[in-house]
Amino acid sequence: MAAIAGWIPLQPDAATNGAPPVALVTHIIAANLFCLIGAWQVTLAPRQAHRWAGHALLCLGTVAVVAGLAAIVNTPIRPADGPLVNVLRWVVALGWLGTLWLGARAAWQRDFARHGIWMAYALAFAFGAGSTILVAIPVELVFGETSGVLYDLTLNGGYVLNLIVVTLILRRRAARRQVPVWS
Repeated sequence: MAAIAGWIPLQPDAATNGAPPVALVTHIIAANLFCLIGAWQVTLAPRQAHRWAGHALLCLGTVAVVAGLAAIVNTPIRPADGPLVNVLRWVVALGWLGTLWLGARAAWQRDFARHGIWMAYALAFAFGAGSTILVAIPVELVFGETSGVLYDLTLNGGYVLNLIVVTLILRRRAARRQVPVWS
């Protein structure tokens, strides 16, 4: 954020070079607030606060995705990026937006079991960027600095990791309750 704001020098090969600062800052703030409120809502929020937090999450998630897409469209491809980088970013963005709105729709239909499933996946997408480091470090230890397709896949590994973990948790929960979970 400090580099985007111009307070410190931006590295020449930074992934944010060329992206509109307003889009990046908006995306970062909205996504971080989404993660903070989402984690609080899942663990501690009383029912009435859960509903209001859900409305905030719907707005914040939508703003984070739209700002992220604006940054993607306006950021030049870097030498380290592979051919899949923007395709995978679009998949992640649309996946987050889709699960978020499907979760909201389920809540509006009072299908709270389905709402919980969709929102768990929405949170998995939201936390994916932070989890990328859990994939990037082992990959870089084995292969060194990555580029091309391996870089693209590593960059999105956190999202895949989170989606796998959420799916396993939901399946375990469903097995205990004998509630069907989508495959």
